Amino acid sequence: MFAKIVNILIFAFILYYYLRKPAKAFLRERRKHLSDLIKVAHDTYNMAAAEEEKIRRRLSNAKEEIEQLTSELRKEAEFEKSKIIVDAKKYAEEMIKDAKIIAKNETANAISTVKVAVIDQVVVLAKRRLATEITADQYKNLADSAIKEIEPML
Repeated sequence: MFAKIVNILIFAFILYYYLRKPAKAFLRERRKHLSDLIKVAHDTYNMAAAEEEKIRRRLSNAKEEIEQLTSELRKEAEFEKSKIIVDAKKYAEEMIKDAKIIAKNETANAISTVKVAVIDQVVVLAKRRLATEITADQYKNLADSAIKEIEPML
């Protein structure tokens, strides 16, 4: 049994002697690697936090920008609305003015047409009456006097 213990101790010493440097190097590398990973994770976390803060500020500014743009658009819409109303009123006034002119012209045309029709009827009636009631000389004198009265009107 003593030999077994001595063999184990010798084996442990040989392992320690030959594996000590590689094991230390492995553990050192492992520690360095883990430290680097922790540093990268910490840097990444800080970058993400900074990016998150930047995004939050942009979102906060975006809300203000949206409100400002909405306000500006409302002002522009009100301006356009008032401009459209003014233009519509001008157009309506022009239409009313044009309609009055057209109505006046149509009225004048209608009156003229009625006058011509009345005159034609009067002439027809006067010819009938004159043909039955007056002589040719009276007819000629009456026609001459009527022409003299009408000439200044033309």
